[in-house]
Amino acid sequence: MTLARRILLPPLAAAVFLAGCSAASPQAAPFSVQESGGSLAESLYELICAAPEEVFGPKPTSENFHDATRRIALECKSTVPERANAGRTVEAFSRCFFSRLGFCANPALHSPDALFPHDVASAGRGSCLAVSGLYMAAAEHLGLPVHGVLVPGHFFIRFDDGRTRFNIETLHAGRRFSDGWYAERYRVPRNSACYLRNLAPEEVGAVFWFNAGNTARSAGNYDFARSAYMKAIAVLPGFAEAHGNLGLLLAETGDVEGALVELRAAAALNPLDPAAHLNLGALLWRSGSLNEAAAACRKGLSLAPRHPELLCSLGVLRLQQGRTREAVTLLRRAAAIRPSYELAEKALEEALKRRKYPVEQPQNQ
Repeated sequence: MTLARRILLPPLAAAVFLAGCSAASPQAAPFSVQESGGSLAESLYELICAAPEEVFGPKPTSENFHDATRRIALECKSTVPERANAGRTVEAFSRCFFSRLGFCANPALHSPDALFPHDVASAGRGSCLAVSGLYMAAAEHLGLPVHGVLVPGHFFIRFDDGRTRFNIETLHAGRRFSDGWYAERYRVPRNSACYLRNLAPEEVGAVFWFNAGNTARSAGNYDFARSAYMKAIAVLPGFAEAHGNLGLLLAETGDVEGALVELRAAAALNPLDPAAHLNLGALLWRSGSLNEAAAACRKGLSLAPRHPELLCSLGVLRLQQGRTREAVTLLRRAAAIRPSYELAEKALEEALKRRKYPVEQPQNQ
């Protein structure tokens, strides 16, 4: 049984509350461009300065970082109709940002050069978090009431001036989706402390710390990764993915007790995430708590009945517990769902030998 690796994020996702204006009427004066970046930009630049160059590359100067977002703000402001209110200004801003300037988000981009807003400003593309960060940092120059919103494994933007509210999806060039769409697609748990709400600038920074921790962990820089995850959790204690990835890192570095604390927290904070139960079950199995491990796997399978890793993990557990008939059933299902799944095939072969069953090819189920 192995620990499943989760990197968000999507990975992951993030959110921010951008300092903005109150609701504006159609007769309101045009938005002016602020010379300096706001609290979001400062929070992000603080992280950039702390990030090790051997992992993330050279750092931009503060002037270059803020100049990039200010230029985008100026370009987008030039497309805003005269005397537009906040909502119409954001609509024009989005059209300019995604269509005219061509910035786009790619969920497959997790490399160090696609993590921060200044990377997106240079390359024109990045992760959904990085593109959203650039959008919001530029909008902050105009004082626009846009916010970042976090859901499990994803991040998007929301316009909310207290009267009008709509979401802005970076993966679809600013297309609007409802809160209900996000809740269903990303399996948002009810009564979450951090998902589907407007986040403050330091909370957005916390999600960037989380993604930076993922990148550093992949590069083998465990010290920075651990620090980054802990910073994210300190600001967003309800951030399940941060607890989960810190737990995986602690398990990798030998701190099983600390890892169990974090993986239990991840499963409790987002009980709808099958991978959280898989990871918890895997580590409980390693620590010898077979009954607890099986319970965690069963919980995961109740959410995702065709999850091959969960089926295989519970099958291996049942084999170790001497429940061979059940193990054979579970392992056959895992091998059928994922052809050439080596671990499931080897465990199934062992289970069949123990039961003296004929070795059969798994059937699709």
